[in-house]
Amino acid sequence: MERLKKEEGTVKWRKNEGGSFHLKGQIIKPGQIFYAKEEEIVKSFRDVIECLEPEKLKNIVEKKIIVKEKEVTKIVYFLKENKSASSKSKILFDIVNAKGKILNEEPMSKKEGEETIKTLE
Repeated sequence: MERLKKEEGTVKWRKNEGGSFHLKGQIIKPGQIFYAKEEEIVKSFRDVIECLEPEKLKNIVEKKIIVKEKEVTKIVYFLKENKSASSKSKILFDIVNAKGKILNEEPMSKKEGEETIKTLE
């Protein structure tokens, strides 16, 4: 289905992905092929609109993807005694992050807690 007839200086385009696009009072739907001048297509829409005649474009823009290195931070976990769940015969612990948030659902023994922390790190 083609819309917007070919005129002098126009280039053939196709609308990809979902949603519609308004151009010259017309609604362009996904998968639709249409003709428009290069300057009529806003640069912010170029990721969802594909040019079918790239040799006719005046301003060829190459996409450059810049990946920023992220600073790696180590997440620290430690054991904290759970006084409400502990009894005189058995002391139970919670795994806590640096902000003090308890990460486990049920209190556990010290040995279980240390093993869990090793698997998290």
